[in-house]
Amino acid sequence: IDTADMDAKAQNYSSDTNYLILVNIAKCVTKIYEWDGSSWVPIKNWLCSPGDSSKGWDTVRGEFYITDWGEYFYDQEGHILYYWVRFYEDYLFHSMLYDYNSYVLSTDEYNPIGEEASHGCVRLRLENAKYIYDVIPPYTTVIVY
Repeated sequence: IDTADMDAKAQNYSSDTNYLILVNIAKCVTKIYEWDGSSWVPIKNWLCSPGDSSKGWDTVRGEFYITDWGEYFYDQEGHILYYWVRFYEDYLFHSMLYDYNSYVLSTDEYNPIGEEASHGCVRLRLENAKYIYDVIPPYTTVIVY
């Protein structure tokens, strides 16, 4: 997936931290940037699953900020989601859905990565959600478009 347009777009933004996150909903890509003193340099580039707009589960678009996070939560459909990081109201970065009883990720949940599939949050592979949870500080700017 060509993401050069994201790298150019990143240069138009600032962040209160040395990190910046861009989410391109059309391409289903999340990119992490680090400030090198003069520009935003891409350091991570992942497929993601934003909201499924065909079901009315759109991911919010705009400029936001990381506000809080947690290790896991349970949804109303019997799933556990790991490493959530809030960027706006109920919109989060988090892992794909795992079964609440077995803690196993099903093929049905793994395959849609790179497609619109969530209820509006930005789903990531477990290790990518954990990276944001572990590394990205509060007040980091998040651009979703």
